[in-house]
Amino acid sequence: MTLKKILIPIDGSPPALKAVAQGTDLARRTGAAITLLYVYDSSVVAMMGLSTSDGKAVDDAVERVSKTHLEAAKASVAADIVVKTESRVGHPAEEICLYAEAGDFDMIVIGSRGMSPAKSFLVGSVSARVARHAPCSVLVVR
Repeated sequence: MTLKKILIPIDGSPPALKAVAQGTDLARRTGAAITLLYVYDSSVVAMMGLSTSDGKAVDDAVERVSKTHLEAAKASVAADIVVKTESRVGHPAEEICLYAEAGDFDMIVIGSRGMSPAKSFLVGSVSARVARHAPCSVLVVR
């Protein structure tokens, strides 16, 4: 399998950091570039009493949270690997799949669970949804 572009969605959780490590290993072995993607869940925006039309307030919140997680994940990627960071607002699984399709990624490497087991039971696992709907291969890291 030839990999040129690997997408690694992150949320700051331990499984996401394991996905970064696995994706970094794949990139090192294949020469692929990595994109780290943080999706700020739009339901969190709604709980803050904002809508996505509240541009500046949403942008500020996304910037603060995503910057922290993206910088931590990027710091764990070897210096010899090309890595890009990106953030989005929306439903995580949907945004990950849309971004992967638009960016013509060869693979998504995603942590198995980033939320609490109770929330996952109620709303479903992001990684399971990504695996079902992604436009490319998906590696779910436990």
